[in-house]
Amino acid sequence: MTEHTVRDSIKPDANLAEAILLGLPVIYCEGLHDEKFLKKYLDLLPEKYSLRSVGGKPNLLKILETPPPVPTIGLVDADFDHILGLNKNIVELHLSDHHDIEVDLILSDAFRRSVRDEYNGYDLEERIQEIYEKCFNLSLLKYVSSKNNLRLCFNDLKFRDWYGKTIEELAQKLLSFKNNKAFHGNQGNINLVKTAQKYENQAKELCPKQFHNGKDLFYSIHYDLQEYIKKSKQKPKPRLPPTEEDLKKEARIAFREADFQHMSFFKGLKDFSESHKLNIFNFQYT
Repeated sequence: MTEHTVRDSIKPDANLAEAILLGLPVIYCEGLHDEKFLKKYLDLLPEKYSLRSVGGKPNLLKILETPPPVPTIGLVDADFDHILGLNKNIVELHLSDHHDIEVDLILSDAFRRSVRDEYNGYDLEERIQEIYEKCFNLSLLKYVSSKNNLRLCFNDLKFRDWYGKTIEELAQKLLSFKNNKAFHGNQGNINLVKTAQKYENQAKELCPKQFHNGKDLFYSIHYDLQEYIKKSKQKPKPRLPPTEEDLKKEARIAFREADFQHMSFFKGLKDFSESHKLNIFNFQYT
């Protein structure tokens, strides 16, 4: 998770305004990747409803404070909301089951089978605990930032900056970025490390599916696959997708309608669809 930034204003959308004028229901999601993910399972006939990404979770929450005068539903990544008990009383809002959609993709049987079959028997279930451990300190600092409303920015961190690093190393790197200038200086570094250490034992008891960011996990799985393939004796060696984004695309492709039907997003959309007689899915569900 990166710290979200609320736009000063949400860009006007003429198509959305027309849909609202026509009284069409609106489905909001965070970003274009989420919209693309949902389109795989939805009937895209425009006269039924309007599907709109709004450029981030804060924007979506802001919209739902005063939703448009039409049936409305919002779908967002939970981030740490399940752990911290946030945003659970907004009627129109549905949180992802785990930290984010990417974690749902990683946990699906389809993705685990896909990497096992494609990459020489790579067993994600066997490797995932070590991957969680490599991500732990980064997830801990993100958790501390969210829990204490520190608004730390993690956007400038590269994979090599955080993978397997100690809290001290990671905090020092994180606080060297200009976007975190409010924390610059040795004292800021010491305070952040102390705060993180205070929550460390508690964080180890949290559900890793809620605690870890899916994007970070995809980076880590991609790296772990690289190392696995290097050690493989099979020839020719399997070709690994160039980036973690390509690996994520493979996970989206592998994610089936049956997997989607286990998500809280599906349950929310199903109730929304049936209560407004929309029939918005492009598949038959049970």
